[in-house]
Amino acid sequence: MKLFIAYLLFFLLTNAPVAFANDPTPAEVTSFLNSRQLVSIVYFQPGSSVLSSLAKKSIDSAVSRLKLLDMKKVLVRLEGFAPLEGTEKVNAPLSMRRALAVMSYMRDKYHLETGLFLIGCGNRNFSEMSKDKRSRVEIALYDNIWNIEEAPVGDLILNW
Repeated sequence: MKLFIAYLLFFLLTNAPVAFANDPTPAEVTSFLNSRQLVSIVYFQPGSSVLSSLAKKSIDSAVSRLKLLDMKKVLVRLEGFAPLEGTEKVNAPLSMRRALAVMSYMRDKYHLETGLFLIGCGNRNFSEMSKDKRSRVEIALYDNIWNIEEAPVGDLILNW
C-alpha cells in the first residue's frame, strides 16, 4: 500500500497543475525536478507512434547508458510529447503511445523494465522548436529522492 501511495504522490506532483498558484513548491519536489538529466531523445513522424530505425538507434544508445546505472538511485521517465499535432483529445493519447512504444522496445529487445515511468504530455507549447523535433519521447533520469521502488501493480490493485 505504501508503494502505491508513493506512485500516486509521484504522479500527482509531477503532472498535476498546482492547486493554488501562490502556494510554494515543496523543496523536495523542486529538488526532484531539478535533478533531471536528459539521456536521449527519440523522434517520431508527426501523428505516429511507430519507431523508425533512427528512433531505435537512439533507444539503443540510451540503453547502453542506462545499464550502467544503479536503478535504486535514479528514476527513468519516458516523457512523450505530441504538441501541435491535433487536439488535446488526440495528442495526450498519442504522446502516451509514443512513450509506450519506447518502453516496449526497451523491454522486448533488452529486457529493461526497472524503474520506468511513462508520461504523456500531449499539448505543450514548443513554438521555439522546429516541427520535426516536437514529436518525440525524452528519456530522462531523476534522482530517486523518495526511494521509490517498482510495485507489483496487479497486487496493489487487487488488495486496494
